[in-house]
Amino acid sequence: MSLKRLFGIGVLILIVPTSALAVAINSDVGLTPFKGQWIYRSQLRYTKKADDPSPQDRKLEVFSMPQTLVYGFTEKASAILTIPFLSKELDSTVDGARISRGDAGVGDLLVL
Repeated sequence: MSLKRLFGIGVLILIVPTSALAVAINSDVGLTPFKGQWIYRSQLRYTKKADDPSPQDRKLEVFSMPQTLVYGFTEKASAILTIPFLSKELDSTVDGARISRGDAGVGDLLVL
C-alpha cells in the first residue's frame, strides 16, 4: 500500500464524524479521577416490567444500587470496582394461584 493511499485513508478516518468514541453519562468508564485521587459514586436504579400478555401475568420489579469506587493511577489509567446491591420481586400466576418470590443481596462484583 502506497504512502499516499495510507495518508488518504487516515485523513478520511479523522474527517468522518463518529459517535463511537462517546461514553454514556451513566457509564463508570466516564469517571476519570486525577492521579492519586478517588471517586465514589452511588446510584439507585428501578426497573419494572408488568405488561405480560400471557396467562401467567408476570410482574417483575428490580431495585439496584451499584456502589462504584474509582482510583486514578495516572492521568490515563484508573481502576474501577463496582459492587451492586439488588432486590428482585417476581409475581406470577401458576395454575390459577398467584405466586410471589424474590431475593435480595449482593450482585456480581465488577473490577476493571
